[in-house]
Amino acid sequence: MGDATVSDRDLGIKGLLQGHDDWNPSNFTYQDGVWVGPRVPVSYPEDGHDFLPEDLHNWWYGHRAKVILDAAQNYTRGPRALWDVGGGTGLMAGAFANVGWKTALVEPVESAARQAIGTADAIFAGQLEDLALPSASVPAIGLFDVIEHLDDPVTTLQECRRVLMPGGIIIVTVPALPRLWSTTDAVVGHKRRYTKAQIGTEARAAGLHCLQQRYFFALLAIAALPTRIVPSKKRSAESEAAILARERHFLNPSPWINRLLRGIMASERLIGGLVPFPGGLSLLAVLTHEQGASTTPGRSGYRRHDPE
Repeated sequence: MGDATVSDRDLGIKGLLQGHDDWNPSNFTYQDGVWVGPRVPVSYPEDGHDFLPEDLHNWWYGHRAKVILDAAQNYTRGPRALWDVGGGTGLMAGAFANVGWKTALVEPVESAARQAIGTADAIFAGQLEDLALPSASVPAIGLFDVIEHLDDPVTTLQECRRVLMPGGIIIVTVPALPRLWSTTDAVVGHKRRYTKAQIGTEARAAGLHCLQQRYFFALLAIAALPTRIVPSKKRSAESEAAILARERHFLNPSPWINRLLRGIMASERLIGGLVPFPGGLSLLAVLTHEQGASTTPGRSGYRRHDPE
């Protein structure tokens, strides 16, 4: 049952909202460690969260986490407090917590939010818009493989901009390159794959600016290109169940293949730190609403980079 008198310690909100430690999610009910809000439909497979590994030793999610944490380290100037929106079972919230960040997780699928208990300081089963967070109060927001599932990503980005504190950042990851679209994208609930230009367009429509954009999983994109652009009668005839089974196997390979792929991804991270990749399976963008930016990224400031 709900508990309107739940303590700040149980809520776990202190340090997550600047100047608003007394905030309370009035549209949500506290139930056994999770604040539960209005249910909303999601464009995601019903058992999609079953694909997620238990930890970041997984080659795919581990590499993505390192790319995201690199961006957070380079561009965060304020308090280290992240609101992980669409955070699933808490893999990324836990990754940030492990390096000293305070974290809140917002996930519309309640079963996934409950799996995330213990990974974040506060957990909300619902959507960001229903939380009615105070304006200009959130230091950092993560949208990790989220907005490609939305019919109207600009509206969500606008809400992120409203609640983002001055100097705060929004880190976004999305599947990249429309040329790589396949039936797998449709089955897992994607509405689109992104280019740098499209991220820039949506960011500007929401009143945001791009500080950085970079492709990753670039080596995989080279391998995937032939199978994505050459039609295959066999693949087009696959059932949704078969496609999801193949995706599960791709993301969760045998231990020795997982180790091999982790090594390849470590090489990619090293190369990508020196030379930007021209493409990849995924794209990362760092957004902000601040217009007066410094000329160098890092703890003291950041560079504006808004590709056309």
